[in-house]
Amino acid sequence: MIPFIRNDQYNYIREQARTVVHTHKTVLDTDVKHAVQSLAIDKIQDTFIHLSDEQISHLSLINNVIDEETAAIYLSSLHKYLIPFPRVTEQILHTLFPKAKVKNAPVQQTELTRISHFSWEDPGIQKRYIVAYPDQKHIGIEGTFLPRTVHGVCALCNHHGPQRLFTSRKNHQGNRDMYTKKGNYICVDTVECNERMTSLDRLHEFFHRLT
Repeated sequence: MIPFIRNDQYNYIREQARTVVHTHKTVLDTDVKHAVQSLAIDKIQDTFIHLSDEQISHLSLINNVIDEETAAIYLSSLHKYLIPFPRVTEQILHTLFPKAKVKNAPVQQTELTRISHFSWEDPGIQKRYIVAYPDQKHIGIEGTFLPRTVHGVCALCNHHGPQRLFTSRKNHQGNRDMYTKKGNYICVDTVECNERMTSLDRLHEFFHRLT
């Protein structure tokens, strides 16, 4: 079976597994436990556009989850089906960010199956560079990334945590000398941001709004 699970979908599946484990810990009624597991399967399937019978069968193994150990076994069994983020090379980064120091970008160190967006910082000029893959192509956004940290909700993953203000410029159509600055709070830690992302909706909306 070929890989069919994106990073955000895997994170969502992990959330459902945690819900099932919590239910088994706190609920005695067997019918309620079965109902929560059935609902988890339905929710997981709803995150996919199309699934084969074999894929459904594998995802449905969440029925075997009753505690942290069985949840870990279930989630581990999905790792080989994770779709890697489309490979990012220095050449691609040079095209997206002609003025950036792309040699600082962790193109070799990043585990592509566990990201929904690729990013790195240049702290010397207080900038962050973000790459996503909406519409089947790499798109990049760069912006100032101020050092002041606050607690809030990330514009990319929609989860609470330490955030910093990311401010980018969007050129006006037909006049490259005119632009609008837009600021959004995003996660300080990009690894955590990718691990918490359970949908691509906010990420892609962010890119469509700013590019």
